[in-house]
Amino acid sequence: MAKLENKAKENPKLEQNVLSDGRISLYLEYYLGREETPVLDENGNPVLYETGKMAGKPKVHIKHNRRKENLQLYLIAKPRIPEERQQNKETLALAAKIRAECEQQFKESMLGYRLKKDRNVNFLDYYQAYIDSYTKKDLRMIKIALNRFKDFLKEQYPLYEFSIKPDLITKDMMERFVEYLQSRSVGEGAKSIYQRFKKVVRYAIDHEVMLKAPCKGVVCKVDEQILRKDVLSMDEIQSLIQCHYDNENPNVRRAFILCLYCGLRFCDVKDLTYKNIDNTNRLLKFEQNKTKGHSCK
Repeated sequence: MAKLENKAKENPKLEQNVLSDGRISLYLEYYLGREETPVLDENGNPVLYETGKMAGKPKVHIKHNRRKENLQLYLIAKPRIPEERQQNKETLALAAKIRAECEQQFKESMLGYRLKKDRNVNFLDYYQAYIDSYTKKDLRMIKIALNRFKDFLKEQYPLYEFSIKPDLITKDMMERFVEYLQSRSVGEGAKSIYQRFKKVVRYAIDHEVMLKAPCKGVVCKVDEQILRKDVLSMDEIQSLIQCHYDNENPNVRRAFILCLYCGLRFCDVKDLTYKNIDNTNRLLKFEQNKTKGHSCK
């Protein structure tokens, strides 16, 4: 087979396949990102890693999405004369030129890492493309916000369940979306989801995909009464510690008990290491994502 020179970051890549008649068919392979789905047990509960650095974290299936495009260009597998070698050379040069042009188009499309300035685009596809190129820690909440918006459209705007143009997202719709979020979440949940949704809307406005700001003046307030939490008594803590269930994860159990006594969040506990322990002063020192410099005795 002919040797193709692909750079690691090229997308699409020029690939080849040997046909039954001996010719070599050239095609492009696009990498469209990966999907992660949780591994569930027979009861539908997430399966967690029990040992190692991933202990306590959920297992996931990773699927890499690719798409192939046949170029209808062919090489001679074993060129014997100068004319055949020259033909292969010219065919490869043409294929390389097509690949470069397709890469530029791909980067400008909704499937690439740039988002096209197209006001007629499906906002749901635009949002998904934003997710595909998003690398910050709140990616999970960004995804949840999209899923909630899809559920909202399905329930209250079924005409736009699968496709909605950016200019059809209005202030009135956002007010109803906030009410919908508040009906499905309590405490900070609805507010946090709405903030992530607004983040994508602002991005669309900054990149001229949206001309108006539908979220302007639409606020998702938090019910302060809901946020009031009772403190567990020592008897209640002991009752929780004494509880057991079938196939329980010992690492998750120990982490939960530590959270009970220290008031830590799971996102803080899962990142703790021995370097966080100050044996001299009997302190557990760590840095929270939101509040820096807190420690727990």
